[in-house]
Amino acid sequence: MSPESMYPWILAVVVISLMLAPVVWMLPSPRQKQLTRLRAHALQLGVRPELRKPPQELAHLVGSQVMRYVLERNDLSPRLRNKLLRWVILRRIDENNSNGFSTTQAHLLSSELELMLADLPETVMMIELIGGSARIYWREQGTEATVDTLAQTMQTLLEAQLITV
Repeated sequence: MSPESMYPWILAVVVISLMLAPVVWMLPSPRQKQLTRLRAHALQLGVRPELRKPPQELAHLVGSQVMRYVLERNDLSPRLRNKLLRWVILRRIDENNSNGFSTTQAHLLSSELELMLADLPETVMMIELIGGSARIYWREQGTEATVDTLAQTMQTLLEAQLITV
């Protein structure tokens, strides 16, 4: 084959490659597929994933936005919601705290809750309980089993919060 007869084939390959490149570029990456699975599983459990501005306790650790998973209690009256204290459970950076978390309401944590917090993945940065909802701020690294653990933790903490009222 002469070089002149190869030009149409080379041109055809280049044109087809240029046509397919945007389609391939739009396919989700493995990480994007994993995040989609995690978020879909969270929704099945009644947990709502949200991308939000970080609370002031996390602002110095993360960028302008952070992922949080929210579990709401819909069975509380507005009066009871207003009586609930705000709990913030923040992952500690230092190694002196055995469970790795500090909280604004330490006197309300039972030993069972402390053990539960100790079992949370390292990707959990903060837990916030406010007005009948639990919010976990985390880096979304893990499996569906991790999301199950987070949902159970939020449910348990919401129940513990009600006991204090």
